[in-house]
Amino acid sequence: MKTAQFLTMSERRQFAGNIRSLLKVFGGAWITSDVVIRESFERFYPNEASKHVETGDRSDGRNIADDAFVDWEAATSFFKEEGFAVRTVQAD
Repeated sequence: MKTAQFLTMSERRQFAGNIRSLLKVFGGAWITSDVVIRESFERFYPNEASKHVETGDRSDGRNIADDAFVDWEAATSFFKEEGFAVRTVQAD
């Protein structure tokens, strides 16, 4: 069974809030490479950009490109608005 990998904005806010709550209690850092930028997604997966995420034998109606961040600035703003410090690291 396939699982949906892309969250809506409201789901992302809820998820980020859950992570923030856990970090307040236990400490640590949230390190993620799971930031989907629309332009990058469409460039690397041109045939997938308009497809909907499928879970099992049904479509959940989500358009992957629509649920991606518009650009890196939007992604950074999202995490900062959710109370996180943002540090990007370039791959070598």
